[in-house]
Amino acid sequence: MSLESMNPGLFAESPGPDLTGKDSPPLRHVTQLERVERLLRRSDAVCSTTLLKEHLPRAAAHVHTLRRQGWMIQTRACSDESHVHETYQVEYALVALPFDPSGS
Repeated sequence: MSLESMNPGLFAESPGPDLTGKDSPPLRHVTQLERVERLLRRSDAVCSTTLLKEHLPRAAAHVHTLRRQGWMIQTRACSDESHVHETYQVEYALVALPFDPSGS
């Protein structure tokens, strides 16, 4: 059995569907800082090992940046009982977002 018979679309002469995105808005790269923001907003607390699994090795630096922007983030020992850590690990919990006087 040849590769061509296994996956005929891969070797087709027609270009297939337009995947260039010419008719759609360009995709924007999501920064690591934005990913950390989303993780904090979506859960009660985010363990540092979870952040590593999400390929965010500099998450502590991003948490520091968010704090400088007015985010209230608590650092505490990981309390997730399903996690079995060999060493001391922390989790980050979002306490409050920055105050926006304009209300937007």
